[in-house]
Amino acid sequence: MTATSPDAPRRPARRGFTLIELLVVISIIALLIGILLPALGAARRTSRAVACLSNLRQQGIAMHTYATDNQGFLPWGVYGLKGSNDTTDFSLFLMNAMGASFESWGELGRIGDSAQEEGLIRIFSCPEAISQETAGANNHIRQYATHPRLMPSGEELDGLNGLSTSQYGVGQQDRYFRDKTGVRRFLSPSNIEQVKNESTVFAITDTTQLPTDGNGLAVLSSNFGGPAQGSGGLGDEPWLVAGNSDYDYTQVDHMGSNEDASNNWGWVRFRHNNTTANFLFLDGHAGSLGYKGPLSHDVEAENIYVDY
Repeated sequence: MTATSPDAPRRPARRGFTLIELLVVISIIALLIGILLPALGAARRTSRAVACLSNLRQQGIAMHTYATDNQGFLPWGVYGLKGSNDTTDFSLFLMNAMGASFESWGELGRIGDSAQEEGLIRIFSCPEAISQETAGANNHIRQYATHPRLMPSGEELDGLNGLSTSQYGVGQQDRYFRDKTGVRRFLSPSNIEQVKNESTVFAITDTTQLPTDGNGLAVLSSNFGGPAQGSGGLGDEPWLVAGNSDYDYTQVDHMGSNEDASNNWGWVRFRHNNTTANFLFLDGHAGSLGYKGPLSHDVEAENIYVDY
């Protein structure tokens, strides 16, 4: 056995990190995480907002397909028997225009019978909204609502002149609103070809939900877009600023408290980053409008008032 030469080079002893070096590395990693996480969160929010806009554009295609098949008329926002689960709303009308065959939400529940129908249902689900996946069959996966003048709710017709058990769409002569020229217009779906400001007035938008189950109305609150006139008139508290005897069709009043709550049900929900709502406009394009407060927002009168 050969002895080790005293002159042979020795390997340097391995030295670990000092405590200070480890703390420096940890601090750098924590700093990078602190920088990257907000950016990643913002990127996710942007991605969800883009997906929501895509949903609305697809709804716009379906809306115009429906109108083409129905001499220019839009669907009802809600149509069915009051208090019944067999309710048809605009989302089913639009899905059927794209090839589905749904009669009512009571029949459909939440799940489509085919991959195509399931995909159509998903365009009415905003990725930023409260999830409705675990809700019951009568809680529809729909987090958007229609303009109450363009695609109104037949519920506004119910309960008048003994029509409490009638189908929506019957007796629309009993409910009307007055436009800025003083013309009475009966509550019924609008005809796209008769609307002059189709590029600026919205048709469908993000809407508020109940925080308990995510349920939302299919039609926004009807209290805007024209003053009430006599018995059966609509517009009890319009979003357009009230004057002495009429409404100012150039100014918008408040836009609500922007929260998912029962006392705010049926309003526009600026849910994207809690400052922006997405809108489908009547001409089919989709865009976003901002919100800073009830009286500080980007919504203009031309986005609300329907110019016939």
